[in-house]
Amino acid sequence: DVPERMQALDMLALPSLYEGFPNVLVEAQMSGLPILVSDQVTRDCDMTGLLTYLPLQADVWAEKMACATPVNRLTTSEKGCSAAASHGYDVRTEAAKLRARYEDLERH
Repeated sequence: DVPERMQALDMLALPSLYEGFPNVLVEAQMSGLPILVSDQVTRDCDMTGLLTYLPLQADVWAEKMACATPVNRLTTSEKGCSAAASHGYDVRTEAAKLRARYEDLERH
């Protein structure tokens, strides 16, 4: 259960050499997590400002993790859910759009 597991984290780190569009970053932002992510990952993932892009240097990552300050997860989660919905990641909204398209096709 991804939402429960995300709530157990204090921070998410994604030190990746390459990611197309990592969905885990959408989920993490919806959970309100602060996120460290490789500067090799697309900036299109940042919907909330919770992502900090870093070069792949261990000392830089260690320093950022050590100096991390807690965030108000309730506030950041609300911001993340709102941002995700506005970017097309709300299953209820998108399912309703899909249903409307199919119904429109049936009428024609």
